Amino acid sequence: AEAVRYVQVNFGESLGVEQLAEVCGKSRRWLEQAFRHELQRSPSEYLLETRVDAAKTLLVEDPDIPLGHLAKETGFSGTRQLNRAFQQQTGKAVRDFLRRS
Repeated sequence: AEAVRYVQVNFGESLGVEQLAEVCGKSRRWLEQAFRHELQRSPSEYLLETRVDAAKTLLVEDPDIPLGHLAKETGFSGTRQLNRAFQQQTGKAVRDFLRRS
């Protein structure tokens, strides 16, 4: 629960599984097993889903947001990473999501 809350609050920062485990005072292995057991996904998958969900929310609120700014606000290292994760999660490119929402 602590790790999930930490991701929900800090998804916009540079955040990895090792850092998340350290913050929670647990091993990486323990954290990965706990996420699989409780959420049926890895911590990395959960982080990506959280970031994509935040990107979708920002896009609905501000359809004209520049992609570079959107990527930065949601914790992606750049627009390419944002687009790749967005496509994997939604089946649509970022700009196509806007056209069809």
